[in-house]
Amino acid sequence: SRNILLKTDSEGRFDTTIVVEKPCFYSICRNTMYLTPGDNMEVYITSNNQEAVFKGRGAEANNYMKHRLFPKGGSFLEAGSNIRKDLNATKALVDSLAQARQAQLDALVNVSDEFRQLESARIKGDYVNSFFSYPSYANMFFGKKNREEMMKAYNEFMTSILPFVKPVIKE
Repeated sequence: SRNILLKTDSEGRFDTTIVVEKPCFYSICRNTMYLTPGDNMEVYITSNNQEAVFKGRGAEANNYMKHRLFPKGGSFLEAGSNIRKDLNATKALVDSLAQARQAQLDALVNVSDEFRQLESARIKGDYVNSFFSYPSYANMFFGKKNREEMMKAYNEFMTSILPFVKPVIKE
């Protein structure tokens, strides 16, 4: 089972060994950890994944994971804060953010090929999710009088993103 109960002392500290037979992702609150056999880390975790600290063998992958995007935040849209004046401007930003994230992944040294493949797939998923989430954040339906107008706008939007989203989905 991947459900592990960590018993902490009065200061919130714990010392444990988790037997990992193969690499796997684990979650503690909003923190996602990637553990592989042989990892030996000192970790500091809070409910804010950005504050997490990882030291030791396995730390590089986990420090990278601190900055993973949350799908419910529209991924690269960051809950709408990265919406720009129109789809083209937003696409340019999302493209650059996805490229920067891929560059961060490519720069990692002490990670497995499997981790790179999984995280590269996550970047592509986040990229696609950004565009599928766009209508929710971009006020596309503002001023639409009825469901038919909203569906027309949505269908036109979906048709417009297919040329750049479909190849990524196929990957």
